[in-house]
Amino acid sequence: MSKTSSSNNKNLLIVGAGNMGSAICECLVTSQFYGRNHVYVINPGEEKRTRLSSNFNVKVFEDAKSFFNFASDKILDSLCILLAVKPQVLKDVCIDLFNFGLSNNLIISIAAGVKADSINSYFDNTCRVVRVMPNIALLVNEAMSGICPSTTSNDDDLNFTQDLFNLMGKTIVVEEDQMDIVCALSGSGPAFFEAIVKYMSEVAQDLGLDGHQANLLALQTMFGTSKLVLDKELDLQSAIDSVCSPGGTTLAGLDKMEDLNLEDAIKEGVRSAHNRSIELGS
Repeated sequence: MSKTSSSNNKNLLIVGAGNMGSAICECLVTSQFYGRNHVYVINPGEEKRTRLSSNFNVKVFEDAKSFFNFASDKILDSLCILLAVKPQVLKDVCIDLFNFGLSNNLIISIAAGVKADSINSYFDNTCRVVRVMPNIALLVNEAMSGICPSTTSNDDDLNFTQDLFNLMGKTIVVEEDQMDIVCALSGSGPAFFEAIVKYMSEVAQDLGLDGHQANLLALQTMFGTSKLVLDKELDLQSAIDSVCSPGGTTLAGLDKMEDLNLEDAIKEGVRSAHNRSIELGS
């Protein structure tokens, strides 16, 4: 990572207003990290543009051409671009942006799998790239994001990106060859946790609770346990052991899960997500 200073990233262009892009936009304007007059969004779908414009009073654009027709040199000179589009369309989006003359901008990508060198090549190797893998919990400012600088980015770029995503939860800095692991663990992890909670809730309903009671018990248990382990910095195995009384209910449940090979099912699921992340970047 180079040591040169980055430009003043005063203006932010969010490209893509799906769940992640919209949540990032909402977090930034409500936190006042950015003034709403310095956040811009490109999204082809009118419904999402209308919602962001009416709810958060940010400027929205249908495509890159309409944004660049609007943007002054002052905006462009201090522009950071956050790419919140799917990996499959990332190349076309980047080339479209580059064709309007972007150079030496900070590019933050949250696209799974796509390497920094590939992203930079779409901008003819003229931009500074930082990759981020957040998860959907940024909708409630509790995301876990892995951040990966690149050979083209500098310390200011990394610090700025960390500040940005720390507004939405917690961050760690990793090497690029670890980003596919981050994608599998924390990027896909919310769905894995939700699946486990869903199964716990369903069996509780089979045993006699109503749906609301079962969901609340399972979800609050998951939330409270996560907070306990994080706040107290507990070792996970020790935390498990502390709940397992000999001959008790917890041990009976864990023994049955072990008999049914829960460990392999979860580990293989994470490995499959990791492998798919690698494929997306190929």
